[in-house]
Amino acid sequence: MNGAKAYLRAADTYPEDDELHAFYLSCTMDCMRCAGVSIGDFNSVAVALRAAVPKMMKIWAFSIMQRGGRDEKIQANLRSADEMMKLVAEGKLTVEDPVPF
Repeated sequence: MNGAKAYLRAADTYPEDDELHAFYLSCTMDCMRCAGVSIGDFNSVAVALRAAVPKMMKIWAFSIMQRGGRDEKIQANLRSADEMMKLVAEGKLTVEDPVPF
């Protein structure tokens, strides 16, 4: 969990429209998945990432990080959060459950 906290602090050092803000939020989600945090905590970072992406894209739609797979990594994490929240809505998981995938 220390890695996730460090990436979250790193994300907060950049403005919301900076590509590193969104990228570090995505890295936070990667670390959270490996640390077994709750779905609710994972989803709260996904909400912040989802809000940051359109702001980032206005400036950073084309960059070295974008060419290196930034957007695919971000979208994969957002899809995972969506899938988990769908399972929560269906009653198959709860927000207190650890991130399953």
